[in-house]
Amino acid sequence: MHVLIIFCTVLLSASVLAQTQTPESVSTAVRYPREYSTPSGKLVIHAPQVEEWPDYDQMTGWAAVEATVGGMSKPALGTVRFEAETVSDLDQRTVKFYNQKITQVRFPQVSDEQSVELEKFVRDAVTRTQQTMPLDVVLLYLADDIIPTGTPGLSMRPPQIFYSTGDSRLLILDGPPILVPIDNTELKFAANTNWDLFYAEAGTSWYLLDGKRWLVMASENLDSEWRTVGDLPADFSKLPDNQNWADVREAIPTSADDSALPVIFISEAPAELILTNGEPELEAIADTGISYVTNSASDLFVYEDTYYYLVSGRWFMGGQLDGEWSAVGTLPENFANIPPDHPRGDVRVAVAGTDEANLAVLEASIPRKADIERGFVPDVDVQYSDDQPQFEQVPGTEVYRAVNSQYDVLQTDDHYYLCYNAVWYESAQPTGPWAVTDQIPAELFLIPPSSPAYHVTHVRVYDSDEDTVTTGYDSGYTNVYMSYGVAMYGTGWYYPPYYYYGYYPYYYWYPRSYGAGAWYNPATGNYGRAQVAYGPYGGAGRAAVYNPATGTYGRGRAVWDSDEIAGQAIGYNPRTGTGLYTNRYRTEDSAWGESLITHNDEWLYTQTERQGNTATTDFETSRGTSGSAEREYNDGQLTGSGEINRGDQSIDSEMIRTEDGVARKFTGENGSTSGYVRNDAGDLYAGKDGEVYKREDGDWYKYGGDDWDPVDRETGGPGNNEREPRSDGNFGLTQEDIQASRGQISERQETQTYRDLGGGDRSQKYRDLDGGTRTKDMSARNRQADMRTNQLNRDYQARRNGYDRYNNISNRRSRGGGYRGGGRPR
Repeated sequence: MHVLIIFCTVLLSASVLAQTQTPESVSTAVRYPREYSTPSGKLVIHAPQVEEWPDYDQMTGWAAVEATVGGMSKPALGTVRFEAETVSDLDQRTVKFYNQKITQVRFPQVSDEQSVELEKFVRDAVTRTQQTMPLDVVLLYLADDIIPTGTPGLSMRPPQIFYSTGDSRLLILDGPPILVPIDNTELKFAANTNWDLFYAEAGTSWYLLDGKRWLVMASENLDSEWRTVGDLPADFSKLPDNQNWADVREAIPTSADDSALPVIFISEAPAELILTNGEPELEAIADTGISYVTNSASDLFVYEDTYYYLVSGRWFMGGQLDGEWSAVGTLPENFANIPPDHPRGDVRVAVAGTDEANLAVLEASIPRKADIERGFVPDVDVQYSDDQPQFEQVPGTEVYRAVNSQYDVLQTDDHYYLCYNAVWYESAQPTGPWAVTDQIPAELFLIPPSSPAYHVTHVRVYDSDEDTVTTGYDSGYTNVYMSYGVAMYGTGWYYPPYYYYGYYPYYYWYPRSYGAGAWYNPATGNYGRAQVAYGPYGGAGRAAVYNPATGTYGRGRAVWDSDEIAGQAIGYNPRTGTGLYTNRYRTEDSAWGESLITHNDEWLYTQTERQGNTATTDFETSRGTSGSAEREYNDGQLTGSGEINRGDQSIDSEMIRTEDGVARKFTGENGSTSGYVRNDAGDLYAGKDGEVYKREDGDWYKYGGDDWDPVDRETGGPGNNEREPRSDGNFGLTQEDIQASRGQISERQETQTYRDLGGGDRSQKYRDLDGGTRTKDMSARNRQADMRTNQLNRDYQARRNGYDRYNNISNRRSRGGGYRGGGRPR
């Protein structure tokens, strides 16, 4: 086991967390059906079915509802079509609806008089209550319709890939060693590596801390052999007594260790290390022709005598592990047949065309938005090393980039633009003062991926008025891009760091695509970076920065063994104005952790403790919100309670979750209640014909007023003649089947082209729902029934699988669990 210190990526995205954490987003999981009671009636809203979500801003959809008003003896079943503005919370994996408009209400089995009363009640209730949906459900509604677009200009050149069959380390330096003097000693430390690496001029030797053991190399250029240290130079006892050196001081004096020295690979550019525990051991993946390497933590496969290696969302191939590697253009289609529940099933997120890959691309495309006041002044002091701004032209553009600042400052037409914390500012001077702007020159968006400033092209202004500017960014700002139909980490380009030597050197790093074991986690939609073999700091390596002008630094550490892990990270990111402190400890039976995230003057503090199956979380924010929640998991049943306070307002919640579903109740101070009941996904669906449907035992039924009628085809017989949907979301159909049923493709018989699905009876050749091919008379009624049931099947599958994904994450959060990285069982 090992701890994941997802350091710099966290710092890049934590600013949004600090800005958007509210009582709603911190509180509870989202479930349906939702029940609302007022003096005039009761309304139950089933999980909405998403129709469109263009630009991830305005959503249209349908929902089945049950309403009881007046003296009705039983609920009336109906459907509503809605439009709403949306805001996505990717951290809590929810989508909130605002300014909801009901465009259609239909209760097909009631009198006209009751219909009017019901419609008025429903419109009022729906527009007055904020709706929230799990993001996973929304994405699965849309996944089949995705047409992946790539980011042009990404590099697919493989990094240097080392291979070893035994105890090994990968010491990565971001360019040549950048050495920082340590006051009152003759020691210097390397600021640009993920290891504790020191240089002693007396003796011309390098010292490397490996766990509790010290290694030494007598060399000026890191080009000799390592050996075990007997005694450390006396200056090591003079290291500053502060948190930055706590882990090093704990290893002084050096401990005796007679074990064999590990193999230590050294690279001055991003590199990867494949480790196998001995020679590679292969195990076949049934029905794929693919084998995977079982004795490696890497995502490593063999297909037709060729190795396939996945890292940072990119596939590379090679004939042997210690040989040359090349980028994979088109991955063999058999990789899409790796089962999702296989030990390496998480790699499906990097296999184009799978649901997992489509969801990752969709999620990465969702912008995170914020409204910024025109008069807002950023808390930022843009400085340049040697106090002299240096700008260099971005190749292929008329834009100039500041190279000796840790901030993203760009120049065009004698004007300066600062992209800070996903907001654009402008100034007539390279040091400010800075003012919020919505007038961004088009030239800035021509910066190519080969430039380290490319990520700012993913920050956009979405709207503005005289008071505010609506700004936002997609995943490209935090170094996640799309290509070959999948989400990838990094542009693939290596950006050498900037460094400048005075007495103390300045060192500014840029995000790297490789070198810290990056993978995509489909359960959370985030990238993680950690690898035991890469160094004692896991994924914090590239955060080992140093800026003597501001005192900026970032360091992290982790220790682990077979059943215990502990980790710590601390740092500050001037590009986002965000700081992070986190401390974690976990055994098999208990866990404890705390985190403090700061963003300028705002902060969020959380503390979680778990003993056995019970977890308690307390949180507090700078906005005056605080709360606590307790969860207990026993024999498949999760129970919990919580409280959220802000000022003189409070909300209490109670919940219980079993295999049969979830019930939750919220109580405000005025005694008002709301909640959700029955199973997570709900059991009623809205057809686009305005009818209410439900699914039982694989068959669809339509509400007929007093009973449920089977959805028959014109040829007679119960049901819809469809197979039970498969877990892959395609309901047992080929893509051609699905497209044909939507009217998105046409089929030709002899010289006649069939163009629409609404025509009369015709003799035509078509692919039926069972996958065969035959010729028959197909009436408009049957075709419409096929379209309806196909759409309902898609909605059913999206709702079911979406809630499975959402619940898995919620369950792990409730029990204090962690997340598994792509393809790496822990």
